Amino acid sequence: MLLDKQSFVRQITTLKALYAAGGSQSWVSAPAVIKIGGTDMDAGTVYRVLSSLRGKVRYRTNNGVRRFQLTMKGCAEVDSGYAPHTPTFIAPSTPWSTQRELQKFLGNNSKKFLFVIDPYVSEDTLDVLKDVTVPICILAIQLGRLGSEPAFLRQYKKFKKEKKGTVELRQCSRKDLHGRSLVAS
Repeated sequence: MLLDKQSFVRQITTLKALYAAGGSQSWVSAPAVIKIGGTDMDAGTVYRVLSSLRGKVRYRTNNGVRRFQLTMKGCAEVDSGYAPHTPTFIAPSTPWSTQRELQKFLGNNSKKFLFVIDPYVSEDTLDVLKDVTVPICILAIQLGRLGSEPAFLRQYKKFKKEKKGTVELRQCSRKDLHGRSLVAS
């Protein structure tokens, strides 16, 4: 499910407030989450957000009062500080900032390998991958900008040498590749 920035922040804030209110060890009502957890949202909003977080929050109703508790998954998310789950929001028409954020993300989140599927790779692709320390496999159609394939291949050889051979580049036909994907593990 895709969330806008405001909805995502609301979910994080509500999970943290539930955790602070003791929702990892006991059942807590929405008003208690607000009072003890210190959130400035109203009870109806907290109630709706917590009710929608299936898998992270469980709830039960006794005597007409719904109470919430964090699941192990919800506790792990709060304990982790949201590092692997916090999205980065980038404004439209900011290609330089986008490239920098992608570079930072890949450097921090590629643990075992990185598989890049991109029909059109260039020196900019190599620049984004410079901080990745795991083996990289790149699958592409076009290598370099139109007419500059030899220049790209020279840069790729330098890149591969610096990465001590942990980079593999494969080229395929246009009919085999439609779209871009990143697979990191």
